[in-house]
Amino acid sequence: MTAGALVVLASTAIVLGMPWWQARRELAHGVELVTAGRYQAAARTLVRAVAARPGDARAHYYLGLAYSRLGLRDGARHQLADAARLAGDDPIGTLARQALTAVAQTDTGAVQDDSERSVR
Repeated sequence: MTAGALVVLASTAIVLGMPWWQARRELAHGVELVTAGRYQAAARTLVRAVAARPGDARAHYYLGLAYSRLGLRDGARHQLADAARLAGDDPIGTLARQALTAVAQTDTGAVQDDSERSVR
């Protein structure tokens, strides 16, 4: 089991009894951490927010951004897709779809870079 999986499991276990107001505070703090570029801390905080509020598109969106910045593209795709689905036509849904496209382009670029390196 990876360290990331352990963090998710531990965070989920802690969150099960979290009151709604604390979940909102976790989300706000996670957004601040993403904005400050503290992606590891943001991911830990936002995992708790998503576990407490699984229907909150913003929580999924910001967790997806944090995962993307950490290079965790599978997690980023999953969270951003959830955000887009939950938000629908709301602005956060549009942002999530744009970020999802950027992650996909990064994946394509990484594959191209690897193949170019192997040719040299």
